[in-house]
Amino acid sequence: MGKNVITRGTAVAGRYQGIEVGIPYYEKVPFAAPGTTAETDSGYDLPEKALVTDIFVDVTTASSAASVLDVGLLASSSGGDLDGLIDGLAVTATGLNVPVLTATTDGQYDAATYGPFLATGLVGSTSYALTRRNHISDSVTAKSLTYTINSSSADCVGNIFIGLVNLYSSE
Repeated sequence: MGKNVITRGTAVAGRYQGIEVGIPYYEKVPFAAPGTTAETDSGYDLPEKALVTDIFVDVTTASSAASVLDVGLLASSSGGDLDGLIDGLAVTATGLNVPVLTATTDGQYDAATYGPFLATGLVGSTSYALTRRNHISDSVTAKSLTYTINSSSADCVGNIFIGLVNLYSSE
């Protein structure tokens, strides 16, 4: 993978220190309903020094039961949250499914299928003021990507696409 190089800093010991920023890319992580509502480790770990910029799901076999998908980082790891990336995304129809922020009539956002790693906000008197944000992989110890389906249906299959930018030190 090629890299863009952005440099800023000062010369130290005869060399210029800077930061190399990788090209944005997506990882494709398959999932299959385990037939249980337990958190399932996908087998994929976020790289160190990475920025999670986006996430969406391609459901190739829809769940026959009313089901939603949560995607997060292993809850038993420090800083993990089983619905930290996606919280309650419907998987009852095939096709691409993208998390959303849901607008209220007052222009605020009171619901989201983005998890707290990718959306943040303040509670207002009648609604939340949610906004999208990126997640820095090193901000928590948890790195294992997990998924949970809220029914014991064993027929839901698809792929999770996670948008990343690897950040590299020039040292």
